[in-house]
Amino acid sequence: MKNALEKNGSRSAVCFLLAAAMIFGLAACAGGTADPTETSGKPSGTAETTVPIEQTDTEKTDEPTADPDDKHYYITYYQGIPAENQSLERYREAVDAGFNLLSIDSGSVEQRQQALRWCEELGVRAAVRDDRLIDILYNDWETRLENPEALDAVVRTVVDDFRDYPALYAYDLIDEPEDGKFPLLGALVELFRKYDPDRICYINIFPDYPDPSDEPGYYERYLEHYLETVKPDLLSYDHYHLKWTARKSELTDITDPADVGAYTAGLTKKDNIGFFFNLEDVRHSALGHGVPYMVIVQLSEWGKSRYLVREEISFLAWQTLAYGCTVLSYFTYWTPSAGFYNAMLTMPGERTAHYYDVQAVNAVIGPIGERVAQTRSAAVFHVGWEDDREHVTFFPSQGYGEICAIGGGDYTVGFFEDGSFIIANKDYEESSRCTVEADAALEIFDTETETFVPVTENTFDLPAGGGVYLRVADR
Repeated sequence: MKNALEKNGSRSAVCFLLAAAMIFGLAACAGGTADPTETSGKPSGTAETTVPIEQTDTEKTDEPTADPDDKHYYITYYQGIPAENQSLERYREAVDAGFNLLSIDSGSVEQRQQALRWCEELGVRAAVRDDRLIDILYNDWETRLENPEALDAVVRTVVDDFRDYPALYAYDLIDEPEDGKFPLLGALVELFRKYDPDRICYINIFPDYPDPSDEPGYYERYLEHYLETVKPDLLSYDHYHLKWTARKSELTDITDPADVGAYTAGLTKKDNIGFFFNLEDVRHSALGHGVPYMVIVQLSEWGKSRYLVREEISFLAWQTLAYGCTVLSYFTYWTPSAGFYNAMLTMPGERTAHYYDVQAVNAVIGPIGERVAQTRSAAVFHVGWEDDREHVTFFPSQGYGEICAIGGGDYTVGFFEDGSFIIANKDYEESSRCTVEADAALEIFDTETETFVPVTENTFDLPAGGGVYLRVADR
């Protein structure tokens, strides 16, 4: 799951281009007609860029989809509890941090079965990784399709071992496969659907990190090839763009939240471009194929990936949610190996400050995500200044639906088909006072009661890296 360029220098090149945000149902505010080529909010002196707005974003296809009755917002992680540390108490610890989809990625078959029983007891779902599948996908994988009977036998054996455990949600197959493995993955997904149609296969693909050898349109073709060949029930990718260029502190695990300020003092930050590129591309492809999607966001510290304070973690969660992502994963829960620091738990199993950071963020976004999972992303816009390298769609000057204008800061605004929308603060260092002009009454989601309540004034205080969840009343 680590940066693909660091993990695999021979990985297939992925492009650095953007498919413009597609939106649905653009309507006028105060009776006007929106011009689908207009954008707004560019910084002074920046050339106006027009982005055509197409009307096909929410059209469904005949692609396989996950169980339509299983519409939930799942929060999960990469690098789960090691076999030697597994216990009911350890799994409860993950649930207490706000996770409802736990990764079972180590131990014997019997240990993984026991972990599934613990997940059932705790009322959560689980994704299971199995070494027999790892062997197929990494050892002599080029020849596996030549022996379909052997492939079938392995899948049947794995399914027989885990199918009868109610907590099982997914079979975890592989991380960041090269596109040459897509036919083999497609065959495996088909076999799992045959023998256990109530579960999904989980595969995480490459992000769109730039590569000088990229050909124009490569990443769009990569996504399309994957979706057409593998036909997954869930589209997943990882993207880590929050870096450092200079630091004063030596890398170490921070277990006391009071020590975070001193540890991050003198840290010079750099945010690589491409985070919104990837969200735009994957959202577009997921909607086009009728599948939900998952984003694995940065959490641990390694290499040039910097220590994230709580506001930055919140920023990542809110931005993905505004884009309609319905599965969120953190990299990582347990520290995977030497060279990694500040996962949620250290290698010996002690909680770091990030455990409490993620716990707080999950408590806020979990109930909102559960409602987002019941609807569908309709449009995503940006408000305020934006680096012109990030070719996103700006909020139309004529408005969208009943919403006439949004101002006050730099925001990502995600609209959903049920009339709800998220305004996510793109500034993870400063809070913002957001104003909304609307032709209809609005309601705001109260996180304490988990209900929508009437808004008396369309002005909202957005914390650094935070957001607000609103809806048009009576929708």
